[in-house]
Amino acid sequence: MDICHFVFMDTPHQISEFERLRHESIDFDLDRPGHPDNLIYYFTRQRRGPKMNIEAVDLLGFCAALVTEGQAVFEHMGQAVQLRQGSVFLRRHKQPYRFYKTGPDELALTMVMFDPSIEPLWNRLIEPDCIAVQLCNTTKVIELADTFFDLLNRNPERRIERANAFAPFFLETVMAEKLQDVNEGNPAKELAEKCRHYLHENFSRIRKMDAVARACHISRNHLYALFQTHIQMTPKEYLDRLKTSAAADLLAQTDWTMEHIAEETGYADAPTFSKAFKRRNGVSPAEWRQNAKGVAH
Repeated sequence: MDICHFVFMDTPHQISEFERLRHESIDFDLDRPGHPDNLIYYFTRQRRGPKMNIEAVDLLGFCAALVTEGQAVFEHMGQAVQLRQGSVFLRRHKQPYRFYKTGPDELALTMVMFDPSIEPLWNRLIEPDCIAVQLCNTTKVIELADTFFDLLNRNPERRIERANAFAPFFLETVMAEKLQDVNEGNPAKELAEKCRHYLHENFSRIRKMDAVARACHISRNHLYALFQTHIQMTPKEYLDRLKTSAAADLLAQTDWTMEHIAEETGYADAPTFSKAFKRRNGVSPAEWRQNAKGVAH
């Protein structure tokens, strides 16, 4: 066990102290001259002991950290939230934060730290006052993060390019699996989250938003207003994101035909699926599968 003490000399009076029980990280070789532009500068899995108190400002970029075991407290942007398994805390560039434990249990984390160039995507996906979310499907996101960590760790070739493809996919998956803001307290926002959760649970069977509105006991106009205000996209856009995210998983993990994946994810046919997937991800389903299988090998 290492007890780590850091004093950040460029930001006085900020101290990091924690018991490091296990630490794995990906080397992106960013000090190499001429390396490709990177979206991720640090990707790590850690297990920390009960003693942890960090007060700092991250001057290098943004961070999305998934709690895979244990509990902690995160203070950021004037808010304090309790974290547990399945919580993801979201730390912004150049903003002070505090991260500490109050109990005797250990803490396990998967942390993805992003270059400041991620900011446009970050701002599009994450509300300005959102500092942590609780996931609907914790196991899915943990498995996704572990899979990409292991693949990147085993395959140094084109590691930055592959991490760059993973970065937006990871953030979009986190927000697609978001059950609620950890610091939730707004009734209208809670209703929006319930509607979002309904979409998450039923996306492959949904054809029209009127059915979603009826299932949530609100009008179609109310449904759209809730999504625009609290989720910053239409229900249709969110549904498309859920479908393409599920399709991306199936492309990477199975050898199913495009017709089979289209059927499983609720598309009318393979051409409709392919068009929607390319519009969302910038590459065709076949290209996505080829890239994903290439990482695996």
